[in-house]
Amino acid sequence: MAGSIKWMKYVSDDGNTYRVKIDESNGENHDFDDVTTASADAMEELPKGYQMRHVLWRSDTGNAGRKFYCGKPTSADFIIGGNSIVNFLIGTALGALDGSFTRAVGEARSLFKNAAGTGATSVQGGDTGLNDGDAT
Repeated sequence: MAGSIKWMKYVSDDGNTYRVKIDESNGENHDFDDVTTASADAMEELPKGYQMRHVLWRSDTGNAGRKFYCGKPTSADFIIGGNSIVNFLIGTALGALDGSFTRAVGEARSLFKNAAGTGATSVQGGDTGLNDGDAT
């Protein structure tokens, strides 16, 4: 069953540690460490445009799937995958399903954020620099 949402530590591929809000029970099972109250304000939040690494899980029956974020690049689930029993809420009953991790997806960063992370950087109406006969 899902836990409470709390701040946890995410170790990025860029070597920095950021704080992220994530379900506590999933975070603890996939290599996230707790953020202490004292360090929460001092730790930077995951920058806009970053997408955390994760693994995709599929039940043996193929009827259920989940995405699990991995807190560290060295997470065993992320590196080797494997079989797992995943507990989650199905309707009103807590169920356990056998399944396996089907895919590991690495950390990604959006190319369309400017340095401040506030929006897209683009040139509107500028010359392409190609010799296309437009004289500009």
